[in-house]
Amino acid sequence: MDPNRRLLAYLKPEWRTLALGLVCMAGYALLSGFSIGMIYPVIDGLFAAEPQTPVTAPVVSGLDIPDRIATVFAEALGHLKALHLDEARVSFLSGLRSILADSPRRQILAVICFSAIILILLRNSFDYLRKILFTRLEQRATEAIRNDLYARVIHLPLSAFDRNHSGGLISRVINDVEAIKSFTVAGLTQVLHNSLLVFVYLGITFAVDARLAMTTLVILPPLMFFLGRLAVRLKKHSGRAQQRLADLQEHLQETVQSVRVVKAFAQEDTERERFRRATDRYRRTVTRLLSIDLLAAPLSEFWAVSVGVVVLWYGGLAVLDPQSGLTAGRFFLFLFAMFSLMHPLKEVSGALGKIQRGRVSATRVFELMDMPSEPLDDIGTPIESFHGSIRFRGVGFSYDGATPVLAGIDFEVRAGQTVAIVGPSGAGKTTLVDMIPRFYEPTSGVIEIDGRDTRSVKLKDLRRLMGIVTQETILFDDTVAANIAYGSPAASREEVEAAAQAANAHDFIVAMPRGYDASIGESGQLLSGGQRQRLAIARAILRNPPILIFDEATSSLDTESEALVQEAIERLLADRTTFVIAHRLSTVTRADRILVVSSGRVTEDGTHEELIATGGIYSRLYRRQFRDEEPAPELAPAGETT
Repeated sequence: MDPNRRLLAYLKPEWRTLALGLVCMAGYALLSGFSIGMIYPVIDGLFAAEPQTPVTAPVVSGLDIPDRIATVFAEALGHLKALHLDEARVSFLSGLRSILADSPRRQILAVICFSAIILILLRNSFDYLRKILFTRLEQRATEAIRNDLYARVIHLPLSAFDRNHSGGLISRVINDVEAIKSFTVAGLTQVLHNSLLVFVYLGITFAVDARLAMTTLVILPPLMFFLGRLAVRLKKHSGRAQQRLADLQEHLQETVQSVRVVKAFAQEDTERERFRRATDRYRRTVTRLLSIDLLAAPLSEFWAVSVGVVVLWYGGLAVLDPQSGLTAGRFFLFLFAMFSLMHPLKEVSGALGKIQRGRVSATRVFELMDMPSEPLDDIGTPIESFHGSIRFRGVGFSYDGATPVLAGIDFEVRAGQTVAIVGPSGAGKTTLVDMIPRFYEPTSGVIEIDGRDTRSVKLKDLRRLMGIVTQETILFDDTVAANIAYGSPAASREEVEAAAQAANAHDFIVAMPRGYDASIGESGQLLSGGQRQRLAIARAILRNPPILIFDEATSSLDTESEALVQEAIERLLADRTTFVIAHRLSTVTRADRILVVSSGRVTEDGTHEELIATGGIYSRLYRRQFRDEEPAPELAPAGETT
């Protein structure tokens, strides 16, 4: 769908604010016209050497000036209602000249001064209200877009995060949505606002002298053609600029997240040079964009001034000719109206850059918003408990659709069993367990839970049955208690502390300055690896799920921390169905079953004693770790004997 229409959909709920803003915009434009129109009575009514000879005018003598002006407006309005435009113009101008000709100049000056104050006050009030209303509209629309985009991002499948850099996604949610404001309000409303002013000022020029006004219109066709050509180039370079900004943010985020590695390898200078090159590319792209953007306003103004000078010359000659009927007041009114056109025309041309940048950003935002998300909450049948088994039937998976990662996976795990999954790095162990909570969908085969295809049940219900603890512990920049209660927001403080005690975390928590209310820093950086793992286990204990998944939960810990974490895990395994991935085979020897995954297939299945007796891959891995034998030979591919 066209981004224009999609953006308008976000403005629709705020139609009252939009309508009121448009009314204020129109009021400002009309009052701007009236403000310029006051030049005519000042020059012809006050400062002319002799009063102008009145022309046929409405009969308004015997009244005060305000009443006479009101009568003139009423007469002109009557002609307008009858669509007699020329009669309305003649009636208004002749009536105004009649008032100026036979009224005391001091009284005229007083009325003009008072009217000027009122007009400026009203005009600025309309302008202020317009800006306030459109600012609110802008912020509400931007908030709605950003919230919808975040909701889409948070519901994207993991495969989308594998293909898209997190910095690029963040750039779209922050930078591109912010740039959309240039399109929705700062751009479109600026064009509309200044177009109304152009219409009002053009109307004044035609009311004063249609022939001179036609000369003014000469600037519009070539100017519009020129601005249209600029818009095409602006759109092209705007897209590049937004991508360069996203690249810059991606690099910055990557560096901050990997700062320990950068410092460990003393690569500060290398990263600084990479960042300098990225900022240089962004600078050159933006400079090229702005050089095009900034060209529109001065050229359009120069074109308008050139035409204005021509009009000034021929209009001035007409004023000097008594036979022309063009008075000094009318001509200066024409000039002020014509030169007043320059600023709104300049603003319109300047808004083109904002609009093109906003359109490009809107396209990038809606591309992300249109990415397929995980199934909605209302899709699938509910599942509230797990009592039977989890079964893989002919399951295969590929990340790119071409290279298989898993193939022909067949096994069944009954409720209450602990299953260990071992094998060489890159064999597909993590991918296998990631398909149980449907982080990834099988490209072939079926995964069943209690006899139902996992794809047929509600996704959130399925994941609520599981607790997951990984090697890379994910914690949030919040308090200890909030991290333990993540996923169980209704838990009481007593329940949180009980979960921490079961995870061997209570002692180090209460030793912290603020205990359970202590902040743990970004990603839990203020804690040790073992402490972070025990908080993750406490989080899983508090949720009390019937299915647990441990993915290398202790591989990066020291011996003491591993012992504490392993003890906590042992408590957690009771009466639960558990999948454990581990390189340290000491943690899986007591599992009910051990699955050996090699080259994307399950090549061995049995207990520790059974697999040791067979002398296969598991036996060689075990001897290599615990009996100080020579390194095992290269593992044979799936399906081959050794």
